[in-house]
Amino acid sequence: MKGEEEKLKLESEQAVNRKEEEKEAARKGESEDIAREWAKRDFFRKGMSGEISDMTEEEYIESIWDRATFEGDLRWRQLNGMETDEEKELEDFKSKQDKKKEAMLERAKASLAELLDEE
Repeated sequence: MKGEEEKLKLESEQAVNRKEEEKEAARKGESEDIAREWAKRDFFRKGMSGEISDMTEEEYIESIWDRATFEGDLRWRQLNGMETDEEKELEDFKSKQDKKKEAMLERAKASLAELLDEE
């Protein structure tokens, strides 16, 4: 009897986990679709203003994908009635991006210094 109850409980937990995974996969897919549309609109807007002339749409999307995924997730949460603070979240995102750029620059400098030392 206990074995059957435990088995039913385990199956129930697995079903709940599967359901959560499916919801998360759907959210990710929808969020990425929104991100791609945002990136395409941004490419078009910047292309029309003359800011981009030497990149294809795909190259541009790849170059701003982090920002696009941020915008896609933000829009998805807004569309699904979740609470968002767009200005604060954007500020946080930009500060994280600045830190990433600084870290990448430091790694590039270290790599270049290492190459120059070898010569």
